[in-house]
Amino acid sequence: MVVLGSNQWPFLKEHLPKIVSAVSSSGVGSYTFIEISLPPKPKYIRAG
Repeated sequence: MVVLGSNQWPFLKEHLPKIVSAVSSSGVGSYTFIEISLPPKPKYIRAG
């Protein structure tokens, strides 16, 4: 099983070689988590 840390294409496409490698080397009973960091959320600026 290969688990991705995100399902958003703009972030996944940067990690394609790592994803392909993990899928290729996976086997029965294996587990791989691929960390895919999202950009920080913009800070909320309170009006008033």
